[in-house]
Amino acid sequence: MPFEAVSLLHTNLVPSATLSGGSWVAGLPLANLKTSELAARARSTSASATHTKVLMDHGSALTASVLWLPAHNISSAGQLRVLRGTTSGASDVLTMSLANAWHITPQVQSGEIYGAFVVMPRNTARYTTLEIVDTTNPAGYVELGQALLGDVLTFSVAPSAGLQHGLRDLSTGTEAESGAYWPTQRRKPRSVSMVLELLQEAEANTLQDVRTAVGTHGQVVYLPSLTDLAQVQRYGFVGHLQELSAIEYPWPRYRSLPIKLTEWL
Repeated sequence: MPFEAVSLLHTNLVPSATLSGGSWVAGLPLANLKTSELAARARSTSASATHTKVLMDHGSALTASVLWLPAHNISSAGQLRVLRGTTSGASDVLTMSLANAWHITPQVQSGEIYGAFVVMPRNTARYTTLEIVDTTNPAGYVELGQALLGDVLTFSVAPSAGLQHGLRDLSTGTEAESGAYWPTQRRKPRSVSMVLELLQEAEANTLQDVRTAVGTHGQVVYLPSLTDLAQVQRYGFVGHLQELSAIEYPWPRYRSLPIKLTEWL
């Protein structure tokens, strides 16, 4: 993986938006995209592209550059597109082409593990349209645990050497006297630890505002790159800050801050 600057999606515009469009199961409504409880799903009534479209009205023109969909069932054939405009469903601010939702072929291809996402040119608009085209989905519907849309803070200098991508297995097992082993498989939350050693003052100020807002209880999306989409899908995740370390002032023009994020399950 190239050693490059990382980004954080820090302000989710979806919870405050008015959502409409598509066709969704009554007990698994579109409104569930607003909640951070990933088990509360939104499920379309079919896999038809007209049933899996999401329209968002943000109330005013707001800036976005990344859309992230955790806990989804989008298949290997699924595609995504984001449009943004000055009226509902319009694309006069941003028009993107359909793009594959999957950028890797992992051993376990599961949207419960790997998020689907769209990286877009930074833009400002009142209305957002998410199109999901997955008409051959084996389940016969599309299911989403949450939608996060917002702007990102990209650090101008890469983290110091020693960045760590962690993985913790929550599985347990019981071993009999005979040595037989019965495992109970559970999730494997990811984590990332890094030191942002050369933060410019403006970046440190924004990061301080983000930390004040989200603390250790709010969500951020970790993006190891904005160009290497395979590595974004492999290592990126929705998470929360594990701790709020002090911002250090090692040099007059730069700040330093260690950060650890743990995946939001």
